[in-house]
Amino acid sequence: MASAPLDPRTPRYPVTMKYPSFGDTTDNFNFGDFFTIATTSAVSFGAGYALGKPVRVPSMIATGVLGTVAGFLYAFQNSSQRLQGYKEN
Repeated sequence: MASAPLDPRTPRYPVTMKYPSFGDTTDNFNFGDFFTIATTSAVSFGAGYALGKPVRVPSMIATGVLGTVAGFLYAFQNSSQRLQGYKEN
């Protein structure tokens, strides 16, 4: 007899905080999260400069800021999932 399917909404790891605040989530950033932010920033600034031929500096700034925000949001999501027990802490 097959077992019941696992519910994806139930945490697989111990829950540290059920509803973490912004400060709790950013305080939980680890080296991998900071590395993610730095890497996406560097790649975005470089790509903006390389691909923005007629207006290199404004293109570099725009893509760099967007890449930095994207890296922060991805790191924030990972940190929040670790606190809520959906990823290993």
